[in-house]
Amino acid sequence: MSEIKITHSEVEITYIEGSDEWEFELRGRTRRAPSLTKAKEAIDKEPAEKRKPFPTFKAYRKRRGEFKEVTVTSLAESQSWGNEWWVNGEKYDGDKKPSRFKESERELFVITPENESMIVHIKELDGQIEKLAEQREAIYSKMEHIKPTKEMLEA
Repeated sequence: MSEIKITHSEVEITYIEGSDEWEFELRGRTRRAPSLTKAKEAIDKEPAEKRKPFPTFKAYRKRRGEFKEVTVTSLAESQSWGNEWWVNGEKYDGDKKPSRFKESERELFVITPENESMIVHIKELDGQIEKLAEQREAIYSKMEHIKPTKEMLEA
């Protein structure tokens, strides 16, 4: 499956074969049009000063207790609980194939030395929690479970 990319007025337009649409980005938001002509018309309606590309940046994405670095490429629509962002990175744990997807701002963190320090601390706490859970399971395994008595079985 080959990808078709065209640049119009300094905006890259990509044909999405699966949905038979043309995708492009304006004002940091992904837009879609049913035809290349419609995509170009939408771009031409936008004043040139508003066509500036979104300033992409790196962020940490928290997923299942792990922090992975992703690239934030644009702001998506707002939800009742906050903003969503378009990001590039590993979509799922273990899936090394980079992909583009939306992520809630609640799962994205700024890359700073302070946040890196807190991530180290979180990992230390996770290790302690794991050890405590193992100790708890060891205690559970030594506890006596209830068993029916002979009288109960005969009743």
